[in-house]
Amino acid sequence: MLLRSGHTEAAVDLCRLSELPPVGVISELMNEDGTVTKGDQVVAFARKYGLKLVTIADLIAYRQAREKLIERVATFNTESPIGQLHGYAYCTPFDPIYHVAYVYKGIATARTC
Repeated sequence: MLLRSGHTEAAVDLCRLSELPPVGVISELMNEDGTVTKGDQVVAFARKYGLKLVTIADLIAYRQAREKLIERVATFNTESPIGQLHGYAYCTPFDPIYHVAYVYKGIATARTC
């Protein structure tokens, strides 16, 4: 779901997080007048029937807090006009591009005044 935050992806993620097969049923809550139930109406419906309520944003935040989204795939050294650089290559499940960070003379720690 971190690539596309739709209802289908959320249903599959809920199954996966519950260690169940990735199969879900998606439906729409409707008001008496045929309009789609939204926002506070959904909250009221959940309270009325004692249902648990989770949003797609909740699922995304949960996964982002617990899953490793960036993987270091290589470290290397290279020479440059300013001296030796330490290189770190990373990839993500979101795109096919490798990202590289070059570090010169180490990473300094932050200092406060």
